[in-house]
Amino acid sequence: MIDIYSSKLFGMDGTTIPMQDAEIIMTKANSLGKKLTESITAHSFVKETVGKIDGKNVHTTKKGETESGLRQLKAEVEALLKLKDFQTRLNEAQNLVQNKRESLNSMTLEDYCELKGITLEELQTFEEYEEANNAEEPIELKELEKVKTEDVICSLDVKTRSRMLTLNATSAAVGSCIHPTGAFATAREELMTSLSAHCELSPVGSMAVITSSVPSVKIEDVDKVFFELQALHRELEAENNRIQSNLQDKIHKETLSRIDERAKKLEKNNQIIQNNQQLLDTYTAEIEAPFYQKIDQLESKMESWRIEELSRLDQLRFVVPDEMISTLEDINRI
Repeated sequence: MIDIYSSKLFGMDGTTIPMQDAEIIMTKANSLGKKLTESITAHSFVKETVGKIDGKNVHTTKKGETESGLRQLKAEVEALLKLKDFQTRLNEAQNLVQNKRESLNSMTLEDYCELKGITLEELQTFEEYEEANNAEEPIELKELEKVKTEDVICSLDVKTRSRMLTLNATSAAVGSCIHPTGAFATAREELMTSLSAHCELSPVGSMAVITSSVPSVKIEDVDKVFFELQALHRELEAENNRIQSNLQDKIHKETLSRIDERAKKLEKNNQIIQNNQQLLDTYTAEIEAPFYQKIDQLESKMESWRIEELSRLDQLRFVVPDEMISTLEDINRI
């Protein structure tokens, strides 16, 4: 970009025009140019007359230029050419001023720093600051998962799992026998009934049939087996209850373990969040705030410099070369 202040178009010596008046001067110059162009166009080198065929009553309808008119035309053309030169020079000065003004008004802080040779450092982001300080990310906390009985059973050894299945099957089988509606209990009940009713008379057609019922085994032997099965069932149930109790203990312990693990993660998360907040406070106070304070200072300097430059621009004066002074005088007479 051309250094406007070193341009020969501007200065304080000789005949000068304030650039603030340039638009007014240019408007007047346009008016003068229009006037000169109209005058030049109006010149004619032909004389016209109107009269009778016999040559009488001849009247002049258009006078052609005389030598003085020719000299005037030449002077007007020369004046128009000088005016065009003047306008071209002034227009160039106007463009330089306008471009400079636009450049100043649109200048960014980056442009200013580059112009002044100032190194504008980039702001370290908080993410970069966290990484530099080995900040931890909070742990993802899920909803506490309920301990499933089947999962705990699967965690038991093969022998214990096998014994549980055997106990369940055996206990169920024995229980079904000795249950009041079970096969063994029903058979025993029939045996007890047979002791009090040995014979039963029932008609069959025209005949009467006697059905006799007598124990096939001793009642003492049946009771012995029944009570033995009852004892076995109680033993099986007791063992199964112990295993189930141990299973519930394991479920309870696993539940407590998960609750404790989640509580520890929550405590760690709270500590991480607290540490990260301290990092943010430190970052804001020691990194971010000083950075933006420096930016504010630079922007303040840039704005002061911009105002000075615009003021300096307003004080520029257009230098009118000696050969164009007469043209300026002609313009000022408009």
